[in-house]
Formats: sequence, C-alpha cells, structure tokens
Amino acid sequence: MKSAVSPYSKYLHDYDDKPPIFLIVGAVLGIISGLVGIISVIQEWIHGLIT
Repeated sequence: MKSAVSPYSKYLHDYDDKPPIFLIVGAVLGIISGLVGIISVIQEWIHGLIT
C-alpha cells in the first residue's frame, strides 16, 4: 500500500509549499475580467470618437 502512495507523496509535498490552486485560478479570472472590462471601455471610447 505504501508503494502505491509513494509516487504521489512528492506531489503532495510540493502542493503544501505552493498556494492553493483555487487562489491562482481566482486571481487569473480576476485579471482576465479586468482586461475585458478595460478593452470594452476602450472600444466604447473609440466608437464615441468615430461617431
């Protein structure tokens, strides 16, 4: 039983040293949503200049 777990123990140990995955995903989603908001504002501003 121990031999089956030992290949994964390295990954579990690495996981303890790193921040949780959901925090990274949340930060990335926040950055993407912020960029999308900025792009939409710029597009509206350009559309306002053209018309």
